[in-house]
Amino acid sequence: MNNQDSSQFLYTLAYGRLSTLELTALMDTNSEILWSSELIALAKCDGKTATSVIKKSGGSYKVAAVCGSSIDELLEGLSLPYEPKFNWTVSGYDSDPEVLEETRISVQSFLKSKSLGKSRFLQSDIESNEVNGHGSFAELKLKELYEEVLFPSGKIPTGFDIVAATVTGGKTLFGYTVGASDVLGFEKRDFSRSYQDPTITIGPRLARVLVNLAMKEQKSTMLDPFCGLGTILQEALVSGYNVVGTDIARNNIIRSNTNLDWIRTNYPAATRLKAKLTRSDVLNLRKENLPKIDGIATEPLLLPKFERNPQSPVAIESVRETLPIYEKSLEVFREILDKGSRIAITAPVVFDDRGREHRLDLSPVFKSLGYTQYRPAGSGEYPIRVPTSKKKIIQRDVYVMTAN
Repeated sequence: MNNQDSSQFLYTLAYGRLSTLELTALMDTNSEILWSSELIALAKCDGKTATSVIKKSGGSYKVAAVCGSSIDELLEGLSLPYEPKFNWTVSGYDSDPEVLEETRISVQSFLKSKSLGKSRFLQSDIESNEVNGHGSFAELKLKELYEEVLFPSGKIPTGFDIVAATVTGGKTLFGYTVGASDVLGFEKRDFSRSYQDPTITIGPRLARVLVNLAMKEQKSTMLDPFCGLGTILQEALVSGYNVVGTDIARNNIIRSNTNLDWIRTNYPAATRLKAKLTRSDVLNLRKENLPKIDGIATEPLLLPKFERNPQSPVAIESVRETLPIYEKSLEVFREILDKGSRIAITAPVVFDDRGREHRLDLSPVFKSLGYTQYRPAGSGEYPIRVPTSKKKIIQRDVYVMTAN
């Protein structure tokens, strides 16, 4: 396929505003997020940056080069495969179904005129009128897109994915996908490692987001002081960071070590990085012989499992009881971090039996301890809720703070 550059790119998002914040953290100073919604972000950057960012990202699924605001501009800028037989599809984000159908018909006619009529169109298999209360979309599952359209024969691109997205002011932009996130790698690291337990740990995608928000320079050192099974640590290692993990539970340290050994076996580049795991209470970190810590990414496991949504007093108390450990932990973190280092940390949100949410507001704690919000232009206020398609009893807020 031809390698066409573009000054504008569309990213599809896994976690809404949190994903947009991650993109901002990953992009260089010459790049800019022009607009974003819960579904998509429009970025201005060069092609190399666009594809580099999607490979590092946990919070974005794919990136498309924008050709223009009409189907004619799309057809003019579309990069066509060399082979006559390939698969292709059309993805829509906040786009009218009639626009998507018109796009499909136009592209199909265009391919026939280019003697590429043997190509096969794949209909989107995920369609939704609403995503977390925001927007609609139609697309193939990312793994199917990766394996059947973009890279069916390995690493060489074969087919194409047309993207139609409605952005600010109701304007529809058309483009085609030029890169996808490491969907197979995330799946492998989630389900093939030695130990896994989705009830006590976050998934690799969200773990990668926290790493990207906490860290700035390759080969620097990241700390997860509540490391659990090591999910955040593994994503940091794969991303090129040295890691330090601590946990109060001996069994968690044993299992984390085993999971990191699995990472080293399957990702040889990780063997050149340092990993130190220590059984320790977070409040005793000052006494540990830690290397210089450049950033912290963590999810404290501080709430009991609820079989059903608790009554309001129970929900309030369960959240309130976590506050002292956050306060004491953040005080310790401030002592071991240099000025300018960042913390990416989750905080619990509990939904009671009447559907009301009870959350932990850490902003006053951060302020009193001398942290400032990590707020690139347009990133909005904290906390940032991690969107979920299910009505989970316990959900997550995310804070990203900088040590002063």
